[in-house]
Amino acid sequence: MSLLASFFLAVYIYSNQILKLSANVLMLYRGFGTFIVMIPLGVMFYERFSALFYALCAVQGLGVAFIDHRFFRSSKAFGADVTSFMQPLSLFLTFMIWMFFKPHLFMEYLQHPLKSLLIMLSLSGIVVSVLLMRKVRINQKAFLYLLPCVLVGAYLDTNNKLALDSSDAGFFSTIIYYNMVSGLFAGLGTLYNFRKNIGKVKSAFDKKAAIKGLFIIFSLSMLIFTKAYALILTVNPAYVIAINYLAPLWIVLFNYNYNLFAEKTVRINVNFKIMLAEVVSVIVLILSTR
Repeated sequence: MSLLASFFLAVYIYSNQILKLSANVLMLYRGFGTFIVMIPLGVMFYERFSALFYALCAVQGLGVAFIDHRFFRSSKAFGADVTSFMQPLSLFLTFMIWMFFKPHLFMEYLQHPLKSLLIMLSLSGIVVSVLLMRKVRINQKAFLYLLPCVLVGAYLDTNNKLALDSSDAGFFSTIIYYNMVSGLFAGLGTLYNFRKNIGKVKSAFDKKAAIKGLFIIFSLSMLIFTKAYALILTVNPAYVIAINYLAPLWIVLFNYNYNLFAEKTVRINVNFKIMLAEVVSVIVLILSTR
């Protein structure tokens, strides 16, 4: 299921590469758009949830709005390559934070040293492969600006699983309400971030943007559904996040297929040796966590 989640993450990223929605419009559809689409399903599959579940979903939505807004500003100030370089660094933090909430896992890792070694080596292989693929230098100013995103992002990956595990409702209802509540608060956080340029969000309501937005909502919903299912099944959310870093491989495959039919081709610049190393690391991770 994590592999499927990485596929839909690539679809989500790639779709906006094609659709080219502006950052503020994209964030509004990812927030309020998802919330509105999920309302009918929420009525059909209504179940009671704890206050803790709603609180964790609200934190997730606000955290997503914070990170996305900071990433978009960073992309303008320092470049997209520098911005994306920092993301994999949160992987080990997620791994450690989850053990803080589930300390018994630490003892399990100590009891199975070979398995634990393979897990750590595979996680390291994935992070190093992603960093080598990006080949970018980062200055101190960019690092300090993006550091809060790394810290918040690491917690949000943990918070995601905490929210899902806190629900006693059915799986489908849990995913629907997780989408609704986190989407609502992500939208509210986005409005706050753009409070000084609120006029720019009017472009979200024209017909072309709405059609593109619906596809964004669909791809994002599939990503959240598959990722949530994987998070429920996994013992540590870091494993799911690690496999999600296969998204660049899917995007390379999308570009190859795009070039077969498009008049204007997309340049594909990738080191296949590094990508192969990442794939091998993912396979080792999957086998060692079974």
